[in-house]
Amino acid sequence: MKRITNIIQGVILGVIVLVLPVNASGVSEQEWSEMFDEPIFDGCISAVQLRKGEILKYSFRVQTKHLKMTLYSAREEIDRTMRVIWRSENGQTLVEDFDGDKSVYNGELEISEGMEEGKWRISKIQFLSGKVYGDMIPKEVVSVSQEAGSADIQDDLSFSEFIVQGTKADRKAPSVRKKSMGLTKKVVKKKGKTKFYVKVSDKSPMRYVICGWRNSATKEVKYGKMVYNKKKARYESTLLGIDVGKRGKLRLIRVEACDRYGNKTVLKKNLPKLILSRVIR
Repeated sequence: MKRITNIIQGVILGVIVLVLPVNASGVSEQEWSEMFDEPIFDGCISAVQLRKGEILKYSFRVQTKHLKMTLYSAREEIDRTMRVIWRSENGQTLVEDFDGDKSVYNGELEISEGMEEGKWRISKIQFLSGKVYGDMIPKEVVSVSQEAGSADIQDDLSFSEFIVQGTKADRKAPSVRKKSMGLTKKVVKKKGKTKFYVKVSDKSPMRYVICGWRNSATKEVKYGKMVYNKKKARYESTLLGIDVGKRGKLRLIRVEACDRYGNKTVLKKNLPKLILSRVIR
């Protein structure tokens, strides 16, 4: 009954994606109840104690057939992501994304300087439908966790527990240099393109850098992933003339950088006035 209550709470908070396809498929209330009376994930890890430089290998599978049916039936999206969120006892997080169209997931987690010492475990597994830009996940999401009282579907994820030794936690956010931001072209043709660039530095590996642009006419917001250009020591994102559209201009409204350990810098105010226009002929 507790699991059913959590499912209902999830529906109220917007996890409608999980419920509608199953009901539409004719699953009875009894089958729905039994679906979450059995474990959703069956998994294992390669070690329970690891030191800096070692690799944790892990594997788990979705063993509830109704959940698999719900996630993948009658869905036409090309972009599906399965996200694993690891969390330490004191709240440091590591995020890994996988292709979402699988039943079995195999991963490796490197124990590196920057990770917090002590106990770690998977705190949440999310199934996302649509484009994923950093931590700005799509509206359609099914979440499974072991957190009591949350709106997530409850499951036992204790198989993932391990202990880290010999590391020092990194809690410093990346440095994003506003003065380094720029566009290679500020006016493009319909089939033309330009690049937005920025310099970001951090002592730990970067998880992502993204940028956001708003169309002055339609108010639509477009996000772009930024890729590191080693030769120029900067992050770059390509913008196409077709992205601007026939009306309005694109203006930079957001730059966000996050390192491997969840330390994040978000810039939304006092950004350089970077505006991209399109030549209309």
